[in-house]
Amino acid sequence: MNKKVFFALAILSILAMTFASAAAPAKTATYAGAQFIQGKGLVLTFNVSGNFSTGELKGSIYVYGEKSYQMNCYYKDNTDNTVLGCVAPDKLKMFAGKGAVARFSDFGFYITIPDTGFYCNGSEIFYAIGRVTLANGTVDNWEYPYDYPPFGNGPDVAGKMKAYDRTYYQSLGQQVVDWDFIFEGCKDTLSP
Repeated sequence: MNKKVFFALAILSILAMTFASAAAPAKTATYAGAQFIQGKGLVLTFNVSGNFSTGELKGSIYVYGEKSYQMNCYYKDNTDNTVLGCVAPDKLKMFAGKGAVARFSDFGFYITIPDTGFYCNGSEIFYAIGRVTLANGTVDNWEYPYDYPPFGNGPDVAGKMKAYDRTYYQSLGQQVVDWDFIFEGCKDTLSP
């Protein structure tokens, strides 16, 4: 091939790549924070640029040592495409303080599952309900404080309950495959 023709093709290729990348603006995303919102679940916020397709707005959160949970993202304001809100299940409350990876499109972010903010003052009783699902298909419903030892009122109550259940069912030769936690509130007295 003639050197002049090869050189011309190389220049045309470089120009084509330059114009192609200029025509398709780069997508960027930065993690802005996360919080639990009552009735929604875990809401993560991202500052973004570029347009994300519907498929790119479906993501997941992997909690270290646990499993992945689905996360759906949306633009916070229909007139502004610079902020994404991503919603993950409320059950992630039980992993407060644990590390996780949140992913959508081609982006991945290391995060810490935030504190739920669900705890009671020293004179109140912490109430929660939920269920344990075992590998054999058995489902056990539970209530706190009735079905558990006293774990206190702090934000780590859910983690203590989950650890207790895993140990308890493991001693029976069973494996916990799912564990749900729903905060019911604080009360002044212990009553069913």
